Amino acid sequence: MLDSFASSTTLSISPKEFIQTEQSQISKDQSIILVKSLLLKEETGSVSITTQDYSTSIPIEGLSTKPKMLSMDYPAKILANVANSFSIELLDDQQLPVATDTDMEIKIVSSDPSVITAPDVVIVKKGTYYSTFEVQAKNSGSAELSVLGNELPMSKYTLSVTSLASVLDINTADFENSGASFVATATVRYNTTPLSGINIIWTVQGAQIQNKDTTTDENGNAKISLIAQDPSKISIQATAQGGMYGQPSGSKDISVLAPLSKGGGNGDAQTGSQFTISGINPLFIMIPVAGGAVVFILKKKNLLDGVGEKIGFTEKFAEIREKIMELKER
Repeated sequence: MLDSFASSTTLSISPKEFIQTEQSQISKDQSIILVKSLLLKEETGSVSITTQDYSTSIPIEGLSTKPKMLSMDYPAKILANVANSFSIELLDDQQLPVATDTDMEIKIVSSDPSVITAPDVVIVKKGTYYSTFEVQAKNSGSAELSVLGNELPMSKYTLSVTSLASVLDINTADFENSGASFVATATVRYNTTPLSGINIIWTVQGAQIQNKDTTTDENGNAKISLIAQDPSKISIQATAQGGMYGQPSGSKDISVLAPLSKGGGNGDAQTGSQFTISGINPLFIMIPVAGGAVVFILKKKNLLDGVGEKIGFTEKFAEIREKIMELKER
């Protein structure tokens, strides 16, 4: 139960260098009074309250209404190739949120930009106590983010990035005939799991594209139909726009088989029956005679010119003629 003051009295609150109050008076029979006060120092001190009949002192801890430290909040699991949302908060001595009375510039530095990158500067607007921003995680690994504000101590955070890197394979035959139609299949998967709905970018050299899939199906496959054009080689490259699964790519070179050569029929007929005797391309002449035939072998070029000189044909011919005459007389 509260007692009331027996008479009206004026309060005295000190020390003046620690706390500033408006002049207040307690009326007779009043038990409670509210006094507007302003703490002048950020420290712990003792405040004395006195009246004509009473006095007391109470300990008071002077807390700052200005930001004293920074705190950064971020996801428990940071994935590579994904924009991750971060936030920075301004805190007082009690680690409670406190608004800034001016725009505050916060600087952020990454120890390894190949793993994680952040904006160089984040602004906490006047009258607010936090700001959000995006951090780009690029590859798996660890990196440290250092955060520094105006007249605030530096805070450091060690972050781990997890990668869900996928792989892309291109399947097709190693050899194709010139002008042939064929199909190549790009397959995207993470570990053993096929990834569907992944965008595929095709690059083809040495073949004409007939049809192509631009996204993978439920089995992680995207197909492209081609007609071989280059006489020697076809190159196929596919790149996946995999989001959190990265941007894997794959390539495949296909050798083009040369067509079989076709020989001319007339040339074969002309050359197939040709042969030589003693380096001479001969011509056969059949002369019918009674009881048999005599075969004359004549040189195809220049006919009988010089044949006698090569094989003594003049003497042989005379002998044969004599034998023919003898046969006729019989």
